[in-house]
Amino acid sequence: MDSLFFSFRWPSVVYTLDILAWDFFFALSMLFAAPVFKNGRLEKTVRILMIVSGILSLAGLIGVPLSNMNVRNIGVLGYAGVSMAVFLLLRIVFGRTRQASEEIR
Repeated sequence: MDSLFFSFRWPSVVYTLDILAWDFFFALSMLFAAPVFKNGRLEKTVRILMIVSGILSLAGLIGVPLSNMNVRNIGVLGYAGVSMAVFLLLRIVFGRTRQASEEIR
């Protein structure tokens, strides 16, 4: 019974929560945040990569009805691969924004 709740093997409650967090909620956060970035080449790149990250993360959900957790690796590409590039670029975007706001003061 414990393996049904606490095992990190499909199907288990813990694994289901992990899939829900990363493949669903993380994907939605990327897709909903993407439209904010629309001015300039760097921000457009951030927007495109956020959309790609979100779509790949959502695509990882295909593994659930197929009961094939190897298919879930598509989602891992979205939230562990592409998102790293997004976060690095966001650092640059926010750094520039901060610099610009300090210059105005």
